[in-house]
Amino acid sequence: MPHYDILRLGRAGWLPMVASFFIGLALSGILLFQAWLISRIFATLYAWDFSHITLLLGLFAVVLLVRPIVMLVQELLVSRVGRSIKLDVRVRLLEHLNKMGPFGLSSKRTGEVEALVTDGVELLEDYYGRYIPQLGVTIVTVTVAIVLLFRLDPLVAFVGGCAALLAPILPNLWNKVLDRRGYQHWEQYSQMNAEVVDAMQGMTTLQLFNNVEQQRSKIIHAARTLLSATLSQMRISLLGSAISSWMVNGGPVIVLALGIVQVWHGHVDIAQLFWCLFLSYELFRPFQDLSSNWHAGFHGYATAQQALGLLKARTPHDDDLPSQAPPTVFDIHFDQVSYCYPSTKSRATDDISLTIGSGETVALVGQSGCGKSTLLGLLLRFGDPSSGKISIGGIDLRALSREDLSSLITLVPQEPVIFDGSIADNLRACAPEASDQQLRELCLSLGLDDIADIDELLDIRVQERGSGVSGGQRQRLAIARALLRNTPILLLDEATSALDSGAEQLVLSTIENHRKKLSSEGRTLTVIVSAHRLETVRQVDRIVVLSKGSLVEIGDHESLLLRNGTYAALVATAQELIRS
Repeated sequence: MPHYDILRLGRAGWLPMVASFFIGLALSGILLFQAWLISRIFATLYAWDFSHITLLLGLFAVVLLVRPIVMLVQELLVSRVGRSIKLDVRVRLLEHLNKMGPFGLSSKRTGEVEALVTDGVELLEDYYGRYIPQLGVTIVTVTVAIVLLFRLDPLVAFVGGCAALLAPILPNLWNKVLDRRGYQHWEQYSQMNAEVVDAMQGMTTLQLFNNVEQQRSKIIHAARTLLSATLSQMRISLLGSAISSWMVNGGPVIVLALGIVQVWHGHVDIAQLFWCLFLSYELFRPFQDLSSNWHAGFHGYATAQQALGLLKARTPHDDDLPSQAPPTVFDIHFDQVSYCYPSTKSRATDDISLTIGSGETVALVGQSGCGKSTLLGLLLRFGDPSSGKISIGGIDLRALSREDLSSLITLVPQEPVIFDGSIADNLRACAPEASDQQLRELCLSLGLDDIADIDELLDIRVQERGSGVSGGQRQRLAIARALLRNTPILLLDEATSALDSGAEQLVLSTIENHRKKLSSEGRTLTVIVSAHRLETVRQVDRIVVLSKGSLVEIGDHESLLLRNGTYAALVATAQELIRS
């Protein structure tokens, strides 16, 4: 029996599900009427009374014509249920994944999530479109059939009712095992999909390290495990089907045998025995339909559980505060901020307090894993601090809508996403109103004329994931796109790591010119730079030094060198590497 949360997941298909239930009832009513007609035809032939045979055969012909039409309507409704629910669940899953953000998804494999959203959701149609409506149809039809049997003979009705109760109970014992195997089957399927996605995404790396065979072995192992889970599940399923079929086919035999005994004792006549025979089949037929629909839909049940688990996963927006208008000043304040990723126990940031003034340029430096990218992610609200809070202009981030926060901050990551399309299409993704002249001037200032002549540059097509341009060109395109957004806060997370010193100076100069332009309009630009290459950050207003998630030093380049602390050690290490 589906529980409430499972039913709520399919809420978009409730209306066609109810319609499918009533069509199923109509079909069962037609089948009951057909059973009565056949019993009357047999009784008439047995009694050699042909006065009504023409009428009975005519009605039987009408039933044979109407029944396929009703079945067609039922199939159309099943398709409608599936279409409504699949669209709704996919949208809800994607929206929830978007709310979870990169931090929330850090513990989940891409292939597993992809399998759930694509193939997994497809499996919901049979469960919601067939099994759930048939569950209601079975309850009503069996009740009506028992009542009709009771009118024939109470003893026959009692025995038939008891046998009917056993029909779902015995297979249900196997269904509990089948549920567990179905869940394991889906787990193995998603694992195999994850391995394939990993291999496809990392094909170049696998070839470079001559590791293709090892990855192939992992995929083969995952495929064999999936095959084993599938066969195990099929064995359990077939055994359950055998039990169900035995009950469905044996039940009418029991009822018929008892009916013959009742005829022998004179409690039931021959005409009623024919009705008892065909009615007993209709008493057990819904269980057979229910069983076949369950075996078609139990994968959907496992998927529904997976989808519910994902939809119940916490997101940063679960802790939203009452909404406030976006700030008009843009100083940033980290107040004793700590954060721990869901997949780890250690803190990525630990009790960090930091204020960044509006219009200031600040650099975050430190060894890998010190918490630089985590701080930037928290500012973008990819996750909420485990403790402490972050505010912009005195307003807690949790009081800002996603749209308002997005209008304040732009991030340029180390590996930016460039979409399939022309360079102009990629740049106008953030500034649809930008003229060709504006785009050309910006590209020229960033040295992007190394891709093509400036007059042809905007029409150059860039393929998926930026294929066709170098890593440094991708980064400069991403920076150009970010500057076109004109947000008051710009985050550069290793955004110039693929650039040589000359190209990097062009980028820094362009950002500074952009700042001056905004200043002339009475606006500010706050820039936060995360960098490993310390030459990048020497000219910033302040340098924030992080170590193992904690803020250990803060100041400008010269003052930090004089302290002879962590920053000085980082600079010395960098110089030693250059000399070597």
